[in-house]
Amino acid sequence: MIIYYSSPSNHVRNIVKDMDGEKRELLIKEKVSKYFFINALKWGKASKQEKEVTFINDEIDLKNLKELTIIGPVWAGKPCNPIQTFIKQNKDELNKIKDLKIILNCEGADGKSNDFISQYLVNYKYSVITNKK
Repeated sequence: MIIYYSSPSNHVRNIVKDMDGEKRELLIKEKVSKYFFINALKWGKASKQEKEVTFINDEIDLKNLKELTIIGPVWAGKPCNPIQTFIKQNKDELNKIKDLKIILNCEGADGKSNDFISQYLVNYKYSVITNKK
């Protein structure tokens, strides 16, 4: 299974479309602009403060999963708020998955993203895809 979050201004959706497996997009109640600059200001601050978001899609059943890939963008040096919230809310079930991969997408560096993830998850493979211009 692949669980991902993609805002209108990032590349995650393009990465996920070429991957095999069941895909579930995290949808949030909070508004996200299609303009990168507005998101950088609003969501960059929220990401640093680790503010939780509200999911509007059905709960995703993680029980009995043997493998899972979570993909999302980096906002201001941390995983985006939807990925942060998903990890926090599901850490117990996520830590039971044998093959857990976290893939983050960013324009530059991933900052303290792995530090954030390692507070909640213990057994995962971490990678970063940067957008080359």
